[in-house]
Amino acid sequence: TVHQYFYFLNSKEIKKGQGYIWINSNYNYGIKFDGKSWTYDPKYKNYPIGNATELGASECAKFYGGELPNYTRWEYACIGNSTGKFYTGDCLYNDQANYSWSQQINSVCVNNITNGLYEALEVGSFTPNQFGLYDMYGNVYEICTYNLNTFTLKGGSYTSSAFQCNHLMNTNMYSTESLVMGFRIVML
Repeated sequence: TVHQYFYFLNSKEIKKGQGYIWINSNYNYGIKFDGKSWTYDPKYKNYPIGNATELGASECAKFYGGELPNYTRWEYACIGNSTGKFYTGDCLYNDQANYSWSQQINSVCVNNITNGLYEALEVGSFTPNQFGLYDMYGNVYEICTYNLNTFTLKGGSYTSSAFQCNHLMNTNMYSTESLVMGFRIVML
């Protein structure tokens, strides 16, 4: 969450421009560097971190005693033993995840609301999967390791189609800042 990342940045005395977070944008869920330390807008305390970099995500995971999931571990944590396209079945509806609701997986899966929110929501805004994990689809992409020193994005974001949220979809890492890049920590 924003609060956890804020605590990590300040505890490690990380300064702006050290490659831990893309901070050039005007909007970063309230995280700002004031020249001495990091601050954040309290209303975003439980929001997912956006604009994370691979370095920032990896180091934050280590700081909390964990690691980033590799893509196969993430896929299992997402789908578990479900046989559908999603842990929710063959469709992903607007009351199940924060994604671009107008971009459904097929014509059979119809949302009651088709105007997506196009912004992140507080963590846990939708029902968790069978393992109790929230926001495996949508909200923000999650940085995962792919191979040695390479990363991929999983789970889609609030700008993604239902297809892009599918657990089997790998998305290339962005080389520039993006509010839709976050991460999840696997505790060791």
